[in-house]
Amino acid sequence: MKHPPDPPVPSPSPMDYQQALQQEPHNPDIWFAQGQALSQVGRCDEALSSYNCGLALNPSHSEAWSARATLLNQLQRYDEALESCDRALALRVTHAPAWNLRGMILRHLGHLPEALSSYEKALVLCPGFYQALNNRGYVLEQLGRWQDALVSFDQAIALEPTCYQAWHNRGDLLSSLEQGDEALRCYDRVLALKPQAVRTWHHRGHVLYNLQRYGEALENYDHALTLHPEQWEIWHHRGHALGQLTRYWDAIASYDRALELNPQGQYSAYFRGIALSYLEYYPEAIECYDYAIALEQNNPDFWYNRASCFAHLGNGERALSSLKVAIALEPQTYLSLAQQDPDFSPLLEDWRFQHLLGYSA
Repeated sequence: MKHPPDPPVPSPSPMDYQQALQQEPHNPDIWFAQGQALSQVGRCDEALSSYNCGLALNPSHSEAWSARATLLNQLQRYDEALESCDRALALRVTHAPAWNLRGMILRHLGHLPEALSSYEKALVLCPGFYQALNNRGYVLEQLGRWQDALVSFDQAIALEPTCYQAWHNRGDLLSSLEQGDEALRCYDRVLALKPQAVRTWHHRGHVLYNLQRYGEALENYDHALTLHPEQWEIWHHRGHALGQLTRYWDAIASYDRALELNPQGQYSAYFRGIALSYLEYYPEAIECYDYAIALEQNNPDFWYNRASCFAHLGNGERALSSLKVAIALEPQTYLSLAQQDPDFSPLLEDWRFQHLLGYSA
């Protein structure tokens, strides 16, 4: 007779630990275990308080210091996380996961050489630590050591072929090196392992966009948005793909959604203006450029395109005032552009335009 499998034993809840602490309030292990349980259910402040209580009772609990550092890292309290991680390592210097965690914290703090050193220490202690190899590759890439980064990702994948993070990071690196087809193969491996990987769908869209496969890029952005519809960057890049497909009204709607989610997105406003300019809605485009300029006053692209719209509207004075700002911000680029740009043909007979471009004595 075949017996059914035993039902899973439920993990202790934070309430269970509360009851245990009523019996043993000075037991640091219970405080530590309660901290872990609280952290798992997202009650981060309570988890931190529980770790603190346990460590007050037993300051030599290295695992509690590591768990506290992990939680503080998740809360983006990196300086405190580093201090806690260093306390853990002072008690247990051979703990490879703590060195890996230290590298992650240091990377967030922008201390890349120190982060790399921490990953190297983790790998000396545990050569098969594929997560540390993946993290090491990410830092090497940020340091501009691309070939070393690629080797590190490959080593991580050789040890653990299902490490989708390493496949994704390898794809990002190959994308930045303009090896788009190879990058796509990496992203495909990620999606075979984790079909819900929003970031991979998003980045796969970027690669297809750069390969001028705009329809496929759009499909990838749309898929990413079915998984994470509140991510403004995806709406923004979706607008780019739609613009390249000359679906300008759809692009405008996509930029509108990006701006709803991120009102500080000056580039979403700027590219919305470009789409409106293609549709010859120049006053509305100017409003977009004004919005972008209010957020970033010293961007010459914004001023130049604003000038172009005023030129189309026959407002030479306002076109010239905007063009002057663009040229002042970046003389070589925008002087040359204005000399060749047919958008400014209505101003060719204006002596002020000729003087600005150096056509008159």
